[in-house]
Amino acid sequence: MVWCVRAWMMPPASRTVRCAGQQPWWCPAAAAVQHRTVVLLLMLLTLCVRGSGEWMIDTVAGNGTLGYSGDGGDARAAMLVPRNVHVFSYTDSPIPHLYVSDVDAHRIRRVAPTGTILAFMGNGTAGDSGDGGHYTNATVDMPRTVRVVQLSPSSAPSMFAIFYVEHLLNRVRKIDETGTIHAAAGSGVANFSGDGYDARLAALNNPVGLVALANSTGTGKVRLYIGDGLNHRIRYVDENGVIWTLAGNGAAASTGDGGPASAATLNHPYGIAHVCRTSPACDTVALYVAELFGHRVRCIDEAGIITTIAGTGVAANGAEVGDGGLATLAVLNEPIAVSIVFNTTGQSDCWIFIVERQAHRVRLVDTGGWIVTVAGNGTMGYNGDNMPASSAMLAFPVDIAIGKNRSSDGMHNVNVYVADRDNFRVRRMWYALPSPSASVPASASASASASASASASASASPSTSVSASVSATATIFASASSSMAPSSATSTASSLRSSSPISSPPAPTGASQVERMMLVTVRIV
Repeated sequence: MVWCVRAWMMPPASRTVRCAGQQPWWCPAAAAVQHRTVVLLLMLLTLCVRGSGEWMIDTVAGNGTLGYSGDGGDARAAMLVPRNVHVFSYTDSPIPHLYVSDVDAHRIRRVAPTGTILAFMGNGTAGDSGDGGHYTNATVDMPRTVRVVQLSPSSAPSMFAIFYVEHLLNRVRKIDETGTIHAAAGSGVANFSGDGYDARLAALNNPVGLVALANSTGTGKVRLYIGDGLNHRIRYVDENGVIWTLAGNGAAASTGDGGPASAATLNHPYGIAHVCRTSPACDTVALYVAELFGHRVRCIDEAGIITTIAGTGVAANGAEVGDGGLATLAVLNEPIAVSIVFNTTGQSDCWIFIVERQAHRVRLVDTGGWIVTVAGNGTMGYNGDNMPASSAMLAFPVDIAIGKNRSSDGMHNVNVYVADRDNFRVRRMWYALPSPSASVPASASASASASASASASASASPSTSVSASVSATATIFASASSSMAPSSATSTASSLRSSSPISSPPAPTGASQVERMMLVTVRIV
């Protein structure tokens, strides 16, 4: 007989994300046992420790008014309509720069670490010019996805390229390290063609999603993955500039799980993201695809096999969305964007953030496959900032980006940026990730700590029973004031700007509480 005991100590009102990798029940494989022998096979104590306060939310760009203004000033006083957000850390700053596609203004804008917003490219006139010239002289037409790529290894002098999608022009363009614009993919004709040939001559149809990965050898060559929306395909441009279909057969459906992605159907693949799970150099990747009208998020693994990781294929209807359960049983309503962050220094544990446009929410799937809402209460609107993100209103959020600051003490803190389209704002959520380490001694010092104990018992029969108890003193890794929202560029926690008028956002409610899961498994005979 194998007994699986799960004991919880968690504040009942907490809505925090489940511990990464946590499963509802875990039992070791049964093995041969000896009569009348009680054998302790395993006692696994897993402490999933963090402040139980929810993610907090504020605004980093946009004043909530439709229009265009504010270049050269505080990004929060600017007027914009964000459709895409992207963060990238240049070598001159540990704090990322924020790129915003201001679609209605036909511009790509950049928010510096100081919080100042500028027009990076575009003059406000919709156009299709600039190939072969400097990007500052070019016109753009409703730019969507922007991606910055480091072309050389970190040990070499840094060179960067920027790729952006013009979805109505059915093109992907590149700004090279000299600032010159080149066509990267798409002929400008809305159609499907070109597999096996030069990507610049291929036909795309409403491309939106984009992943750009530089060659690990530092040759300056880049691979592209394109969400070819109305062709219902994921297209791949190799390092030689040749385009292929990676996933989707052109039919607007959502089938094929467990088989080759090239034979599967997709239903308007929109946002795409990648992870490098088997190769730190990203020579092979797994892709995550948000199917806007398939109401799913699917994964294409390194072997080219496709599976659903979130969503049932039916749009959410009413209040029941599946929070607290398996993501594959949850309902999504127009998932439009997906982004991924690793919660350790390794390449195995990641959190998957999903933006639901019609549900006005941001959901999170942990490594155990559990889903929870981390931002948005499901009602369209705006009800302020500096509050728990799950209580905040969003209005048709359309994109998401994740940034981590480089820091000297090993803290890996994360900021999540959301393009809150119809609120005319870019919102930021923050929640400090713990410093990755093999163990945390009970005597470790920190700004907050907590202790807990728990016991579990089970009766196997009138003559046989087993019980186990565990106790531990655990440490919360950082307080809200020191890691949630710093105001200095030298801080170890995440922040968009090096000097922010919001110097100390309010701490999450119950920041000293601890969520923990204690799993004790014993075999009895």
